[in-house]
Amino acid sequence: MSLHTFKIVQKIPIPVKQAWDFFSHPGNLQLITPANFQFRILTALDDKPIYTGQIINYTVRPLFNIRMRWTTVITRVEEEILFIDEQQRGPFRYWQHQHFFRPIDDGTEMTDVLQYEIPGWIAGDMINAVLIKNDIKKLFAYRYSKIQERFTSATVNWPQK
Repeated sequence: MSLHTFKIVQKIPIPVKQAWDFFSHPGNLQLITPANFQFRILTALDDKPIYTGQIINYTVRPLFNIRMRWTTVITRVEEEILFIDEQQRGPFRYWQHQHFFRPIDDGTEMTDVLQYEIPGWIAGDMINAVLIKNDIKKLFAYRYSKIQERFTSATVNWPQK
């Protein structure tokens, strides 16, 4: 079993507050997840941002159209800086997704760092090499394009200086 890491950095042309307001609301995840994943949030969500200790239940069909239940917990929140979610129950042996937000001259630099382990010892590493790694790249490429599409044409609310 190996710990795998995936990292993507994206620059979006909006202030950190506007980026945070979007990404800190779990319901928005459905807007940037491919339809073929059949991603559904089962937890009733209000319109409040995430908080440390929040548990969110999902169903998703990432491989071979097999539905999987997935439970994540928000383990850390630093408003407008970062949040971390970890799998509590789901298809991975370990899953931690770190989301970082940093102000830059023309907007926000957003960094996703994903660390995960696949169950199954050596077979898990082979499954990762053949399937999982590429699916994660495709998922984040889709998200990247949806985020660019959404925020390149967005109304930007720059703070007054």
